[in-house]
Amino acid sequence: MTKTIFLVFVVIFCVGSLSAQDDRYVVFFSNKIGTGFSIDQPAGFLSTQAISRRAKNSIQVVENDLPVSASYLSQVAGAGATIRYTSRWLNCALIECSASVRNNLLVLPFVQSVEYVAPGTTGSRTKIPVNANFKTSVIPEQL
Repeated sequence: MTKTIFLVFVVIFCVGSLSAQDDRYVVFFSNKIGTGFSIDQPAGFLSTQAISRRAKNSIQVVENDLPVSASYLSQVAGAGATIRYTSRWLNCALIECSASVRNNLLVLPFVQSVEYVAPGTTGSRTKIPVNANFKTSVIPEQL
């Protein structure tokens, strides 16, 4: 009986330590092929406010404005990565994955590079509560 309990604790510890090995990376994509959008029809991917603001300031819609390819994102997710954020201007995605998944992403033809950002996952950090009773250390007479 004690061996079984010990084995259960060992398995739980090992599974917990394996999941903690995910790190954060940025995957840069080589192009925007397959986005499904065109700069000739910006209403499909830009808000009406963004379009009117651009028209007001004579700013043209360029390829950087196109969203990251949904096909690329689904293939990255399918390889085992968790996508946290995308940047259309940098044509990249912030992901969480293990080192082995990172290595698998490097061989995808549309991946330009994968850069290490930080250890651990975003869910592993604790939020710092905001103290509503914050007091300043400046003495009013010194102002």
